[in-house]
Amino acid sequence: MATTLARRNPVKTQSGSPLLQAPYDIRCAIYSYLIPDQVHVHLREGKISVSECVPNPAVHATDPGLERKEGLPLKDAEWTREDTDTWSTRLRSTWGPHWKCEETMLQAQRDDATMYSTIEALLWTCKKMRADIKEQMIYSTSIIVTSIETIDALLQGAVSTATILCPLEDIRKLEISLRLPRTVFNAFEDQVTGSREERLAWMMPSDSDMTQAATWLRLGPALSRIKGLEELKIWLDHNDDAYWKTVNERTALSALAPLAELPNLDLTINLPRHFEDDIPIPPFVILRRLRQRHHGRNWRPDFPILEEGDCFFEDYNRQELEDLERRMWRRGCPIAFAGSPANTDRSLIRFPS
Repeated sequence: MATTLARRNPVKTQSGSPLLQAPYDIRCAIYSYLIPDQVHVHLREGKISVSECVPNPAVHATDPGLERKEGLPLKDAEWTREDTDTWSTRLRSTWGPHWKCEETMLQAQRDDATMYSTIEALLWTCKKMRADIKEQMIYSTSIIVTSIETIDALLQGAVSTATILCPLEDIRKLEISLRLPRTVFNAFEDQVTGSREERLAWMMPSDSDMTQAATWLRLGPALSRIKGLEELKIWLDHNDDAYWKTVNERTALSALAPLAELPNLDLTINLPRHFEDDIPIPPFVILRRLRQRHHGRNWRPDFPILEEGDCFFEDYNRQELEDLERRMWRRGCPIAFAGSPANTDRSLIRFPS
């Protein structure tokens, strides 16, 4: 939901409002019906903007990405080019699991570029209401960030106090979901090691990638200084169809080490599965998920790939299949596929001797 307002109008105090004359506890009870549990904070034309977090459909249990067909024809044969483009755009969303939130926000902007989100409209109603709502949101609302550029703006304080919900140091609940180019993850590694690794030209980090990596490395120490931070969720992925194992998880997570030492912080790190995800990365406890297998118009599976019930593995249960696959990968016997799941050539599977 959005509201049209003049974005440049100054906020005025409306002390005569019956709502604002009510006792503080009554106002808070009313605000609780208006304030969302989660909001997105993102950059819009160089300034911080706020939008609601809408419910996203549950991730498909065995083939992540299929759930992003929501609202599209059930039969692929009935799809138009526009339907295909819609699904591809959803799959490529840099907002990761919040792809529907991005889609909703962009649609609202296309409908009317002058529109505020509901929460922004509340914040711009009047000064006293804005102060009330900001105070409420500090304790009840989770702030979601989906880009390193926004993280950089928050760390630098380069935001307008008229639009940001609260200063970074007042945040209690924070979620960071990042779906980044692999070159940015390579930049993380180069920044941590202090040297640039030899890579193919198209995988070499650019100056922009190195800047994003520098911001990421500042994140852990900066957040560790927020005394009131109670809950932090980190969700990471890269944005192409290469295996997740191509990412050096240890260097990417090294920036978060100061946070693992905070006794009162509930830290959750969510990463894709891969064939070495049975090896701990102390001091972190990591939640693993099946990685998205649809990438734009391409389909490529990541670990685990072997399927229970296949004639090759009819005597194996799910755990035994995963153990077999780990051994195959570690002995240099990767599992190759010849295209889509419909025309998989099982003869390409090479078993270790």
